Amino acid sequence: MKIKEPIIKYTEEKTFEEILDNNYKEITINKNSKDYIVIEDVTFDSVVFNKIDFSNIDFIDVDLVDVIFNSCD
Repeated sequence: MKIKEPIIKYTEEKTFEEILDNNYKEITINKNSKDYIVIEDVTFDSVVFNKIDFSNIDFIDVDLVDVIFNSCD
């Protein structure tokens, strides 16, 4: 079975610090977080993570819908 990549038409570039306002939809994240971050009880919908190192980020009860990980660690 071939997995199809989600089709994401529009995203707005933001950083992890900027999305802490709970807007986790239709965004592209291109910049790694400077600080340790805990993201809890949210849904990422139509999000592109580009070259992100997730070692400083903890996800707790997070749902991922139509998410793309490009060259992430």
